[in-house]
Amino acid sequence: MAITSGFFNSINGDRRYDARQISRYLGSLVGSGVFPNPSTNLQVVAAGGMAVQVSPGKAILDCYWMENDSMYTVILDDADMVLDRMDAVIMRLDENDDARSVDIIVKKGMPSSTPQAPGMERGDKIKEYCLATVTVRKMRDDGTQGITQADITDTRADTDVCGWVTGLIDQVDTHTLFLQWQAAYQQFYAASGAEFDAWMEELHAILEGDAVSNIMSAIEENATAIQRVAQELEKKPDTPIVVQATITAAGWTGEDVPYENILTVEGVTAGSIVEVTLQACPTEEQVTACAGAMLVDGGQVDGSITL
Repeated sequence: MAITSGFFNSINGDRRYDARQISRYLGSLVGSGVFPNPSTNLQVVAAGGMAVQVSPGKAILDCYWMENDSMYTVILDDADMVLDRMDAVIMRLDENDDARSVDIIVKKGMPSSTPQAPGMERGDKIKEYCLATVTVRKMRDDGTQGITQADITDTRADTDVCGWVTGLIDQVDTHTLFLQWQAAYQQFYAASGAEFDAWMEELHAILEGDAVSNIMSAIEENATAIQRVAQELEKKPDTPIVVQATITAAGWTGEDVPYENILTVEGVTAGSIVEVTLQACPTEEQVTACAGAMLVDGGQVDGSITL
């Protein structure tokens, strides 16, 4: 088990790197975050008791690389006797001369009736990136404690505290999308629970009389609804559409930065999730131009996107 990191200034020859490490770094000139493939890269999972484990994976933190080559175990402090708290499992980049490393540690939260995750430090020498938050529930009445997978919230996709490594340009901002996913899940969970409770009450009412005949009558009365549900279940998710488009130098407008380029894209709508990437096998000139452009999402309408 080992965590390797780099590159740091050598002091009296104590930091030396071989060609393989240098080539790995040069092949990963990307923004800060966790590499998205495979999806388990640096995922935090419950490991029994107060332990969690960080899966193998790689990350880039402000041009420094970090690699975890096996399941890495961290132990959280004991639960509070009265209140819950929220801890954060983080990657911590320390560029100070006495450290010069990237480590995976637990940042402890404060016990509270409404616990909040600790903030991430982003200073000149210290930079922190949150892999997951862990709700540490108060000590149980029988004196036991422990972390379950349901207590862990994966934050790798949240660019506000971590994010994915995406390419030569700035990070795709998925913080808002992450919050939308979380809110949608909670809303769906609450609505599904209410529908289930209502269905159970209706089922109890049906079974009070002649169970078989009542159930058959209910099925016949709801045949249309059942058919509609079956049709919905047969639907497949939408397939992503790849559209080739050319960003021309003449298309940019404005006197000062940020300049604006409205690009016609067939099929895009105001509600589409759009990702702009270079074409496969780009030329060196295209890569250089894209990196220099520092493209930022400027919104979209039906038929076009703004860069």
